[in-house]
Amino acid sequence: MTILLGIIFYQKIHTTNIQWDWKMIPWEWYPKYIFETLKIATISCVMGIVVGVPLGLGKTKKNIIARSISSLYIWIFKGVPPLVQILMASGLLSLFFNLSNYACGMIALSGYASFRAGEMIESITNWFSVNSTDGSAKSKNEVGFSDKYFMNRIGCVFLCLYIHLIKESTLLSVIAVPELFNFTRRVMSQFSGIEAMFTTALIYIGLVFSLSQIFIFIRKKIIKDDAFFNDPNNVFIWS
Repeated sequence: MTILLGIIFYQKIHTTNIQWDWKMIPWEWYPKYIFETLKIATISCVMGIVVGVPLGLGKTKKNIIARSISSLYIWIFKGVPPLVQILMASGLLSLFFNLSNYACGMIALSGYASFRAGEMIESITNWFSVNSTDGSAKSKNEVGFSDKYFMNRIGCVFLCLYIHLIKESTLLSVIAVPELFNFTRRVMSQFSGIEAMFTTALIYIGLVFSLSQIFIFIRKKIIKDDAFFNDPNNVFIWS
C-alpha cells in the first residue's frame, strides 16, 4: 500500500505544474530549531518522569488518598486534549504568573508527559503484580522497580515518552514557541510552496525512526532477559 501511494504521488507531481524551489529554504536555520525541539522534548520528558513515577506508583498503592490523587491527576490530563492543555496553560499561567509562552508550553507539555509516564509506570507494576513468582501482596508496589532491571525500565519509559514528545511538541506552535514546526510555518508564510514542510516531515521521520531503532536495540541486546519486555502481550511501551 505504501509503495502504491508513493507511485501515485510521484506521478501526480510529474503531471502537475509544480515549480519546486529548494533554494528558498533557509537551511542554515534548521540545526537551531531541531536543537530547540529536542531540548523541549528532553526537559518535558525529564519533568514528566519525575512527576509520573510517583503518580504511577501511587495508583497501585492501597492508601486511598494516594490512589485517589494519582487517579484524578491522570484522569484530568488524559481527558483533556494536549492542544487544549497548551492553550489553557498559556492563558492562565501568563495571566496569573506572567510567564512567557515558552515556559507555559514547557509546563503544559510536561503535564501531558507526566500522565503518560504515570500510565506506563502503572502498567509495569501491574504486570509484575500479575506475573510475580512469589505471589506476595507487596509485589504490586515493589516488584518491577526494585530489582536489577529498574534503571533499564525507567530508561525505556523515558525513550518511548521522548519519541511521543518530539511529535507532540509541534502543538506548541499555536502559542508561538520557537520549535521546528513553528519555524516551518513561518518559512511557508514568507515563501509560497511546500518544500519546507516536506523537509520538516522528513526530519521528524528521521528523528523518530532513529530513536525507535535505539529502543529496539536496547530491548534486544540490553534487556533481553527481562520478562516484562519479552512478553508479546505487553504493548504499552510502544503504543
